[in-house]
Amino acid sequence: MKDPVKSAPDYSGTQAKNLLMDLVDGSSHSQREKAIKRFKDYIIEFKPEFYDDDVGSFFRGSSGVDEDEHEGIVTGLLFWCGQQSSKHAGGLKRSCQNAINLVSWLISFNFSEYDDEEEDGENVFASQFLILEPVEYAKMQLALHVIPPGARKDTHRSGSKHDAFELLALLLRSHRDEDARPSPLDLSVLLPNEDARQMFSGWLEKTAMDEERGILG
Repeated sequence: MKDPVKSAPDYSGTQAKNLLMDLVDGSSHSQREKAIKRFKDYIIEFKPEFYDDDVGSFFRGSSGVDEDEHEGIVTGLLFWCGQQSSKHAGGLKRSCQNAINLVSWLISFNFSEYDDEEEDGENVFASQFLILEPVEYAKMQLALHVIPPGARKDTHRSGSKHDAFELLALLLRSHRDEDARPSPLDLSVLLPNEDARQMFSGWLEKTAMDEERGILG
């Protein structure tokens, strides 16, 4: 049974805002990593409901003062996927990998109350992610996840190529406008780097071949 308080959208919206504030206030990679884990643990335990607007703001960020006393500009999760390192020129912060992992995880999470249900519960994270404006996706700096500056070997600062490719494929296949009508995106806008686009095309071809092999057995 769901906890009627902790699974309610008013409570869950506060938890989402708290995570964003923890990412801002986190002075270290470890603190941000722990904040993300706490949010994931909350989602897993309570499978809460969310208001559409809260999830949109969770991805985009917001400004102003709300009833929970979150003041000023609150940076959204997509920004944290692509935040550049202050110590490694042109590179990503280590926590970007955790942030983009969280995006992928949230939009694919089964929100059904019972894990053995045949159909997933409505996933408001997926529906809201797919209707964002292209400028929001640009915040994730997906090209840096695909090809880090200097082909960096530090896997912690190279983001997550796998998550970037999965999100790109989803957006190109399923992006919608606010009225749920198909709204195709331009890959060159999502992935400005030509080499990164070529790598993505190669990944798509390999994925299609792997799926075909699976179907054929």
